[in-house]
Amino acid sequence: MQRLCSRIASQKMLVISSLENDCSKEELNRQIAVLQDLQKKYVRLEMALQYSFFDNGKSNGRSTVTPIQEMPSLTLSESDVLADPPNDR
Repeated sequence: MQRLCSRIASQKMLVISSLENDCSKEELNRQIAVLQDLQKKYVRLEMALQYSFFDNGKSNGRSTVTPIQEMPSLTLSESDVLADPPNDR
């Protein structure tokens, strides 16, 4: 999980660098897609860890999983959430 956090931080820096260096739109979109994929993996991993934690009971009465809300730099941004709007029918 720590390695994934490091990859997310590195990818964020790459996206910021791409924005500052005026790279092509296609390259920027590709870098953002990689970042979003890493963030989604993080969320899925954290959810799986929390699910398995609650399934197996508590260890010594303490939580061993840090909730994603306590790590705002790794959460999906509002633009990530709004990128795929639900279909209203």
